[in-house]
Amino acid sequence: MTDGTLERTEGGARLRFERSFAHPVERVWDAITRPEELAEWFLPFDAEIELDLVEGGSYVMRMADPDSTVMSFTVLRVEPPRLFEHTSLDDGTMRWELEPSGDGCRLVMTQTMSSYERAAENHYASGMHHSLERLGLALDGNPAEWSWPRWEELRDQYVAKG
Repeated sequence: MTDGTLERTEGGARLRFERSFAHPVERVWDAITRPEELAEWFLPFDAEIELDLVEGGSYVMRMADPDSTVMSFTVLRVEPPRLFEHTSLDDGTMRWELEPSGDGCRLVMTQTMSSYERAAENHYASGMHHSLERLGLALDGNPAEWSWPRWEELRDQYVAKG
């Protein structure tokens, strides 16, 4: 399954992706929890990332432009190398779960948000889809820059799906 699902929930919305990678759990764990690796694939802009990987720790993303927004989150759960959960945009949470699968691993990313409408309007599914594509490339040793044309292509596909 490569497409994400965005569904309404009683409390707002849930975005879910499931991906398989030809890399062991420990390698993918590093890619989702080490700031220098997150900076290669996660965001659509250059950022300095700080992550105190303990429950209650801070998770801060500062855009390279000093006049830009700083996003601050809180680490909720850490169970290396299988589970990482933190607060997220729109009063939500983001949960990263890893499990071995053959010679590689399976990643399940679930993000909850307070507003389905805001998640749909801001095209969170296409953004995360593109980030996870970039994660795969980074894991393979071929990190790629964010591509707004690719994001637009994904956005149009998700809009067409409803």
